[in-house]
Amino acid sequence: MIRPVELFAAETGMDHEKTNEKEELRRRIIESIIWDGRIDAHNIQVDIYDSTVCLSGTVSNWFSRKFAEDDAWSAGGGIKFVKNDIEVRSTEGPAPDDNQIQSMINSALQWNPEINSDMVSAQVKEGVVRLSGSTDSYWCKMHVEEVVADLRGVVRIINEITVVPTRDLLDQAIAEHIVEELKNNPDIPLESIDIKVELGKLTISGSVPDWRTFKAVQSMAERMLGIRDIDNRLIIMP
Repeated sequence: MIRPVELFAAETGMDHEKTNEKEELRRRIIESIIWDGRIDAHNIQVDIYDSTVCLSGTVSNWFSRKFAEDDAWSAGGGIKFVKNDIEVRSTEGPAPDDNQIQSMINSALQWNPEINSDMVSAQVKEGVVRLSGSTDSYWCKMHVEEVVADLRGVVRIINEITVVPTRDLLDQAIAEHIVEELKNNPDIPLESIDIKVELGKLTISGSVPDWRTFKAVQSMAERMLGIRDIDNRLIIMP
């Protein structure tokens, strides 16, 4: 169980300076979430245990849940893991039922010019959306998830969409292009990052100094041609 930093300090005899560092980190995270205009932060709690941040409480949509996690990571301070237990609950009257959510998803996908709705499908059960089908790029797979996440009543998304690239690119060519892209960004420490591509699956390992750099690497990888799946194992080491 994740416990507040004050309780942890009292039970383990953590020195006062260490406790202050944890409290300062907690303060930064709370402030970041409160000032994030995309989130209603009234019902979000933040606790810290060692280098793990635990988020709990409720938000009105799936996007807000993800934004709160991003804000926690962006606080820095040696965070190694964010445990996101925030629940999604509708705050605008009764939540849509599964049939209504299904109808909204179908419309959103059909009207999005970047998504081939004939190749993607969604099933809804108790607000949990399971995406299936195929796209021609990893970026489009994640874009489908983003479109669905913005809809009222969605409490969780399981993305099982398969990426089937329209171009058959060699793994080595993909890896070399990714490395070149990383070289073009002076803020990314290429020397501490390892890139491996096997059958279109990209594995990224190593370390980066902060969440901003982590996101930059992830975003670059997502838009790369030929990628079927991404396993981002980067750790943040300030």
